[in-house]
Amino acid sequence: MNFVHPQFLWFCLLAVIFLWATRHKSHVFGHPQLGIHKTSWWMPWPGYVARFSLAAMWCCLVVALAVPLVVNYTVETRHGAIVLLQQDLSDSEAFGAILPVELALAGPEFAARSASEPPGAYITDQFRRKDDPTFARRIDVSFGALRLFLQHTHGNPVGLMAFDNGSFLAYPPTTNYQTLIDSLPELADYMEAEVPEGHGTNFDGPFARNREPGALQSVIDVFRRLDSGVTRVHIMSTDGSAPIAPERFRELVDWYKKLHINLFVFGVGEDWYEGQAKDLQQLKDFVKAVDGTVVPVADKAGFDAAVAKIDALAESSLYQANRSEHKEMYLPWIAAAAAFFLLWATSTILVREGL
Repeated sequence: MNFVHPQFLWFCLLAVIFLWATRHKSHVFGHPQLGIHKTSWWMPWPGYVARFSLAAMWCCLVVALAVPLVVNYTVETRHGAIVLLQQDLSDSEAFGAILPVELALAGPEFAARSASEPPGAYITDQFRRKDDPTFARRIDVSFGALRLFLQHTHGNPVGLMAFDNGSFLAYPPTTNYQTLIDSLPELADYMEAEVPEGHGTNFDGPFARNREPGALQSVIDVFRRLDSGVTRVHIMSTDGSAPIAPERFRELVDWYKKLHINLFVFGVGEDWYEGQAKDLQQLKDFVKAVDGTVVPVADKAGFDAAVAKIDALAESSLYQANRSEHKEMYLPWIAAAAAFFLLWATSTILVREGL
């Protein structure tokens, strides 16, 4: 049993002290005017009842003050999906080329540049970023896409993950989307931190060249621990510049199909629009192999269609969930204390009648 104020339970020890102190009291216990201070090794049964009922009454009052909680579990059928957002934190997310059309998605502070920058892609620069905070990076565009998705989603639990050379869960699935949005700048701070090996892109680990779990394996590991009855959605925001080893390709595809993971890739950077970039082909092949969806983030129509598809997946999913409800149960303990009080009063009367 859980309690709101468990510290009050220590007062139950006073009942033990009380019973110990009255263990040798006379057979007139409960009648202080008639020799309660007299010591005796013998006590009739009403005296025992009086002692223990008084101690029990005290314990019931203490438990009531501690406010016991009873958990009621109910099973209900829900529509929904669990979504894992996964952000690429590789170095190319900080210094890679982006398109002017992507600037508006990065946020209003970057939107003015869409008119001033020349057509085509331009390269962000570390020193230019420090001098001018309004100079956008790929990760700013990615964050804009994730924020836009969180503003469109409808009540589905969403978790936040990130990856570079390895992968980690930044925030477990929650329906508090503002918390996830507030966590995004912390991912950027992590990406900007200098590490000896740099921030790479690990899609297929653990593998010979990288023993750390990669982006795809880490999502598999998380979904394997979640409810099997719910629709699983994986959204990866990345520039996609990394290989997937052939030995791992088929194994990862099999796991995605076995767990029925619905993969959506939000592509950032000009390569996703050209359609011929070799660096992206292996990731595109993987998405195709698992019947996933690739959406360049600046493609508003494609983005809206992907969000609508995710909503449709959630609506088509029926699963049973356990819902717990905590209920305060102090009134029965107060009633029990009242009953022990009546028992104490009755036994005291019997002691008096026997004198």
